[in-house]
Amino acid sequence: MVANLAWDDLPGEYGLWGGSINQLANGNIEFDGNALTPPPIPNKASRVREVTQTSSPQVIWELQIPLPFDAYRCYRVPSLYPGVTWQN
Repeated sequence: MVANLAWDDLPGEYGLWGGSINQLANGNIEFDGNALTPPPIPNKASRVREVTQTSSPQVIWELQIPLPFDAYRCYRVPSLYPGVTWQN
């Protein structure tokens, strides 16, 4: 069996445990990491990002979650209310 790397993003840190990654309907990638390292990453326990799936990924949206909290399998949702979509 062989796997071919089609795309990657090197955000400069990694999560010591947990996280998730998803391809969105618009083709962008949304991912999160928690217990970020290498230190020091001041006051950041977790980060969620949406990036373009291009050779030089651009950050479209980002959420930083401060210490002492962590995020595991974090997903951005358009709304909590039926028929309502929040704008960026």
